[in-house]
Amino acid sequence: MAARKIPFNHKLLSKYKYLSIFILTCLMCSVSVVQAEPSVDNAPESRPNPFEARIEQERKIRNDPFVLIPYKPNYLLATWDDTLDEQDKDNEPYETKFQISFKIPITPVDRDWTLYFAYTQLAVWQMANTAQSAPFRDTNYEPELMLYYVPKQAYFMGMRLRLMNFGIFNHQSNGQTVDKSRSWNRSYLETIFEIDRHYLGLKAWHRWKERPKNGPDDSEGDDNPNIEDYVGHGEIKYLYVGDEKNMGLTIRDTFHLNRDRHGSIQFDYTFPFSSFKKKGLRAYVQYFNGYGETLIDYDKKRERFGIGVMLADWL
Repeated sequence: MAARKIPFNHKLLSKYKYLSIFILTCLMCSVSVVQAEPSVDNAPESRPNPFEARIEQERKIRNDPFVLIPYKPNYLLATWDDTLDEQDKDNEPYETKFQISFKIPITPVDRDWTLYFAYTQLAVWQMANTAQSAPFRDTNYEPELMLYYVPKQAYFMGMRLRLMNFGIFNHQSNGQTVDKSRSWNRSYLETIFEIDRHYLGLKAWHRWKERPKNGPDDSEGDDNPNIEDYVGHGEIKYLYVGDEKNMGLTIRDTFHLNRDRHGSIQFDYTFPFSSFKKKGLRAYVQYFNGYGETLIDYDKKRERFGIGVMLADWL
């Protein structure tokens, strides 16, 4: 009996293999980071501080009307997510994911307090899904108004307070209508602490209730009334900024002890391309597992692995 030829498809590569590959990559990256640390003769103080370098760079370009200051990471990824076709057979597991994010100072940035307008756009594109005309599966638009406070000298439990970000108003929407419409409004408080080149970000938000469309008893005015049960009320972010390699971890959790745990976890690893070091182009590896990656999927669990390029990192 002739052997049956098995066509190549995504089912041959299980998500556990991808997770193992990612963990192995992180371990290799950790070894690389340790090897990249300077010797005792080169004290950490001799290296430029990443946060101060970022603030100084923003101050230099603040008066240029043709320059947008990077806000959140700007990147382009080729991704794999086999939970997509498991939940909807019209979807392909291959997607392109990209994010564009910038901020504009409204007040001078050479002071301790600065008011910013920021805009972030995150999209997932079924580029390989030609049978469905390669649609954008979801696009999230996020304008916000925020107030930065950069203290000169402030410490808490041995950590230096680098930034307090008061999110005065944050709106996030996917621009869809009827059943696919998702949106919510928030205010938040974010703090960033530093120890050498290790950064800890703590962010908590408050969601503003949707205004009923047809009176106070109308429950249909909210596109996603239970979104906080899946994305929680805040996040914890850890970031290591090396001489070349950066590693990050973001955790969201709803902390509901009497129900299924939701939330999410995301690993990030970036390093520069040798031929593009001066231009800032970096290779980017991302792993996401959980809820709320995009608004259309806020109540669906996703597991995504992506490889691509990053144009602007957190620092």
